[in-house]
Amino acid sequence: MAAALLVAGLLFSTTQVASANEFKHGHACERFHHMMLHGGPVGFYLLNQDALGLTKSQVGKLSDLKLSFAKTFIREKSEIRILHLENMKLLMHRRVDTAQVHKNVNAILGHKKKIKLAFVDMISNANRVLTPEQFQKSKKLFRAMILRMHAGRAQGGNAIHKA
Repeated sequence: MAAALLVAGLLFSTTQVASANEFKHGHACERFHHMMLHGGPVGFYLLNQDALGLTKSQVGKLSDLKLSFAKTFIREKSEIRILHLENMKLLMHRRVDTAQVHKNVNAILGHKKKIKLAFVDMISNANRVLTPEQFQKSKKLFRAMILRMHAGRAQGGNAIHKA
């Protein structure tokens, strides 16, 4: 029993340290998840709808794509979290049911794959909503935003929030 508690404590503390580290340093995986949850380029298109000259119809289509992806993302991440919790419980036993843990890990990978493919589909569909001219303009706006970010970081600040 004491050994199981020790293992549980180590697993919990390691998870907490990793999460704090990822948050503090802006871990690439965390940034990717943040970007995905906020619609990636779709969110960018919607924020710049006036500059891009999006029609009401285009805004509606982009909003629907973003909402549909957000629902998929939330559902799949919930399933991943549940499977992770189940695995943690399985790992607390002296004799670990490795077959079940492996099954859960494969299920987790399946859910991650669904998220990634849904993200690709959302972007692909969103890019087709824009006219070729709007798409080219969005690339210029994005480049300008990135240049402002880098200029701000070089000066020790965050230029996006200062603009």
